[in-house]
Amino acid sequence: MRCRTTWSIALVSVGMAGWLLAPSTGLAQLPAFPGAEGDGMWALGGRGGNVYHVTNLNDSGAGSLRDAITTGGTTPRTVVFDVCGTITNLGTLRVTRPNITIAGQTAPGMGIVLRNYGTSIQADNTVLRHIRSRPGDAVKGPSPGFNNYSFAVAAKDVVLDHCSASWSISQAITVDGTGFDDVTVSNCIIGEALDQTGLYHGTWNATYNPGGSGHHANGLFVKPLAGLGGTSSCSAFRNLLVDNHNRNPCPGTYNSSQSVLFDFRNNVIYNCRSTGYNSGDAGGWIQMNYIGNYMISGPSTESGTRAFDGNDGNQMYIYQSSNKRDTDKDKLHDGVSMSWTSFQGTYTQMANPVVMETVTTTTADTAYTDVLNRSGAFWWDRDSVDTRLVGHVTGRNGDIIDSQNEVGGYPVITVVPRPGDFDTDLDGMPNYWEAWYGTDASVANNNGIGALGYTHLERYLEWIVNPTGVLPFFHPGDANTDAEVNVGDLGILAAHWNQSGGYEQGDFNADTVINVGDLGILAAQWGWSGTIQPIPPASLPEPGVLSLLGLGVLALRRRR
Repeated sequence: MRCRTTWSIALVSVGMAGWLLAPSTGLAQLPAFPGAEGDGMWALGGRGGNVYHVTNLNDSGAGSLRDAITTGGTTPRTVVFDVCGTITNLGTLRVTRPNITIAGQTAPGMGIVLRNYGTSIQADNTVLRHIRSRPGDAVKGPSPGFNNYSFAVAAKDVVLDHCSASWSISQAITVDGTGFDDVTVSNCIIGEALDQTGLYHGTWNATYNPGGSGHHANGLFVKPLAGLGGTSSCSAFRNLLVDNHNRNPCPGTYNSSQSVLFDFRNNVIYNCRSTGYNSGDAGGWIQMNYIGNYMISGPSTESGTRAFDGNDGNQMYIYQSSNKRDTDKDKLHDGVSMSWTSFQGTYTQMANPVVMETVTTTTADTAYTDVLNRSGAFWWDRDSVDTRLVGHVTGRNGDIIDSQNEVGGYPVITVVPRPGDFDTDLDGMPNYWEAWYGTDASVANNNGIGALGYTHLERYLEWIVNPTGVLPFFHPGDANTDAEVNVGDLGILAAHWNQSGGYEQGDFNADTVINVGDLGILAAQWGWSGTIQPIPPASLPEPGVLSLLGLGVLALRRRR
């Protein structure tokens, strides 16, 4: 965790839209994307670089994801997806080019699923979002550590955000490579790691290690590589850790010259078989914040399980506050405040949290709701696996499994390619969005700078998942200022839409004019009625672009 230059914003009035955020003259550095937090928040990703379009689901070759993350030198790159479906990896997917953003949210349909092998981030300044990685048990190797993760981080300045990590053999997410530092793991579903004490363990022991004890399936592992020294930091927040054996979480060190700063807050931990703990020996230092988390026992949780065990040879320092536990397995959501009795073993209590990059922190109860509603790769359109894992928490059921085949195997992700005229200038931004946003769809202008200092492409990437957050204002869509977004606003917006004539992306009733008829179609689609508040429409484009077409654009995204 490094000391960074702070940045500020200025407010300017834009009429009925409320307020826009504009960059200040002192703007020096931006978070990886609007809302990025934690120690990896300053990762540059592919900002200001070129755009690579993934056009197929092949393991390698032109247009493949592997080609996107390994070729092209060190020029910053943003990877967008023109196809959705399952990529069957024939080997570990290694991110080896630095300064890269892998924008899984750009995929059509149900997005991208990676299977058979995990993804290893080995390059600094990597931002990876909205990807599902599920290795499964089809490929087994000569050690318990082979193919043992969904995602591995072995680099500096990395954000792993809104990803789904499951069906790994051992830890689902491991942050333990050469010189990792300043890493954020946020808003992920980390679940259903395959249990080596079951089918895989038995097969592996019989072949490679007769009589051996094997290695359990785990959740989140944060530990520098053996032989290294220095301080490494990782922030993990708003993640769902569900149906794993242990290491929920597990920070650690290998020698006395290593230290780890670990911020673990606002996570939900459900149905872990045994405790989280620290791992290592030889007196390494670990300082951990454990704040605002919600831990819930499930059918597989062993009696007496604590939140964390500090007894493993390290110098372990813990600050804990505002956590809750629900241990009675009565299927009622009625956790109680967690005390220091939930932390066992040898450790030192800290009176104040270790200072790391800021993370917006809520109560454990609010975190529970937020995590269940918004974690995972495509939280707005979850596939059957993520839906089932979230359902285990709400239904207080679930199990720790040996194979993905026990729960139906891989869901079918229908392959949906983008049409050829989706992004004419290949700048990563679709034609319809550029028309609304006010840029030229015939000229590659992805690196032009908009409000807040983000590039046009970065603003599109954020708009996909947060249409109201591209340009925040007080009441998005509340045209009549009654503090609600409701049918009363539709007529007002319709009048403004008529200024745009036959803008084809909003003309849903095909009468060549954007009018109340189109708004009625959208209202029905969103479930607008009375005072029911829907997801607000996308916010206004840059100053100077007059049409209010956010509703039509959002409708296209939700219908894709």
